[in-house]
Amino acid sequence: MNEHLLMRGNIGGVELKNRIFKPAAQDFPTYDGFVNQDLVEFCAEQARGGTGLIYMGLFNVNPHESEMRTGHPRISSDKYLCGLSKLAEAIKENGAKAALQLGHYGSHGEPVDPAYGWRCVSLDGVKNEHWLPILFPQFSEGNYPHKEYTEDEIHELVSFYGDGALRAKRAGFDMVEVHCGNMHGLNTWITPLMNHRTDGYGGSREKRCRILFEIVDDIHAKCGNRYPVTVRINAADIKPGGNTVEDTAWIAHELEERGVSAINLSCMKSGMPMQVPMGEILEYAEPVKHAISIPLMIAGSMNRPEMGEKAIADGLCDYVGMARQLYADPYWPKKVAEQRPEEIRPCLRCNECLNGARNAFCGNLQCTMNPRLGKEDALPLVPVRNPKRVAVVGAGPAGMEAALVASERGHKVTVFEERKIGGRVNEAAVPAFKSDLKRLLAYFDTMAGKGIFEVKHERATAASLAEYDAVIVATGAQKAELHVPGWDGKNVQNAIDWLDTQKLRGDSVAIIGGGSVGVECALHIAQGGRKVTIVEMTDALMRGEYMVTRQIYLGMLAQLGVTVLTGTRLESIAEDGITVMHDGQEEKIPATDVLMSVGLKPDLTLRDELDALHGPAVYYAGDCERTGLIFDAIHAGFIAGREV
Repeated sequence: MNEHLLMRGNIGGVELKNRIFKPAAQDFPTYDGFVNQDLVEFCAEQARGGTGLIYMGLFNVNPHESEMRTGHPRISSDKYLCGLSKLAEAIKENGAKAALQLGHYGSHGEPVDPAYGWRCVSLDGVKNEHWLPILFPQFSEGNYPHKEYTEDEIHELVSFYGDGALRAKRAGFDMVEVHCGNMHGLNTWITPLMNHRTDGYGGSREKRCRILFEIVDDIHAKCGNRYPVTVRINAADIKPGGNTVEDTAWIAHELEERGVSAINLSCMKSGMPMQVPMGEILEYAEPVKHAISIPLMIAGSMNRPEMGEKAIADGLCDYVGMARQLYADPYWPKKVAEQRPEEIRPCLRCNECLNGARNAFCGNLQCTMNPRLGKEDALPLVPVRNPKRVAVVGAGPAGMEAALVASERGHKVTVFEERKIGGRVNEAAVPAFKSDLKRLLAYFDTMAGKGIFEVKHERATAASLAEYDAVIVATGAQKAELHVPGWDGKNVQNAIDWLDTQKLRGDSVAIIGGGSVGVECALHIAQGGRKVTIVEMTDALMRGEYMVTRQIYLGMLAQLGVTVLTGTRLESIAEDGITVMHDGQEEKIPATDVLMSVGLKPDLTLRDELDALHGPAVYYAGDCERTGLIFDAIHAGFIAGREV
């Protein structure tokens, strides 16, 4: 089982214990360029989980670019060697091989010295820059301060890469990777979307790739031909006028001719949320694989073991990587090797690890499913000396996490749940574009069936809980109501209740509330062919949602013809529709059904009853204390389970 994933491998003479790798990603910021202890502990935990090869990066080779905007660590000077050595040691001493990714920012590389200024491949290509609108919105009007690299500066940049590779080798890394994907520095050179130069470094495909080839040659000259170099490159640019997969196959072949040890196939679609199918990069793998004889590595939502196993068995690739899934469960490889894949904490592709609203993008790394991520030392799960009888009321995300953590620490835990395991996640998982949540439900069901704790499908009362030493209340939230005329009509139902029943009276639906639940209901209903209108009182839908998810949802709403009315207040509901106030005018909107999605409020009933008993110690977790996302619920459950 999974024998292809688990077979030994070899990249450039470096022996690997399996075919699983962690690609370089936006892990931990440093903001002074130096490797910090958080990054070291994170890498050690990733290695302990059984991954064969761990790439760390991007490490910036260019001393002219500031790390203050993105927090990437640096490898542009010997003064960084001490931290780099600690990082390599932490990975290797915990059982994995260590690789370091070299890169520079390019057009979005904020200069250290304003006198040196901004640099780009070609000025008229900056308009296609991927990262500038995200990191520097002040440039969205096109007032770019950039200057094109001179040929002397190009030669200097080539040398920076070679020097960085030599430092990585001296620090003890087993190999280096040249980052040429995801619209970072070198990718802006090889793509015709951004390289409009007319000198020896632009124009034809060969000339656009010239800097990449020179960098590979410089690394070999400084580190020796036996030191492995891999290159991460986009499978395709995805945009019209960009590199195609045929271009990528040609580049990969040329890199092999220059002694590169493996090609790591990336994609501009990497980091996609659950609304996008898994493993989309597989459609690009075959042409590149056929063009080379060196190993092909792929990453991008390859989260399920069977996906990687099949891809390798079918000859589409040689190594499979994942970053977000290893954030969620660093022990994914060990659980696969021990034939316990059902116990893997699934990555939900919710992208809270990238959500700037949580200060996660270019900030502290966080994960919905793994509250200990990046806090491995600060949040140890210490066994209890005096086990308690603990009741957990509610088997939603908060309750399940609390039960798992309390049980792992040694308490005797009983979970009370009237409904199905998973709580409101059962409703949230209904739309097909949220199928990743079904993996979370399956995980919860698996863990509940392991006998780790007892599950009672019954209602818990304050009296029945009095016999326990401690109670963790995770009863969730009550549905908020909007008491306008007609709010209790027969054609009105709560959106969450509708997700459970999916029963509608007719073919036109008004949804009151443009948060995530309202929008997801609208999309699910519109996909069935009904006419849908969303009424949102504020001026924007889905405030606080991860930007990529929000963009995808807005695109889906437009494609499905959903009418969106923002800045609009519901006035009343009638049998044949609703009346709203929009742009200062009353407007009647026909609707056979009205779904209310106006939020949730904490359910404090059981908490107050238990407090009145003055009996067991009481803890709270999840929406019963403060409404939020699955992220908030699981993290609150972890805290409660650790505190009890």
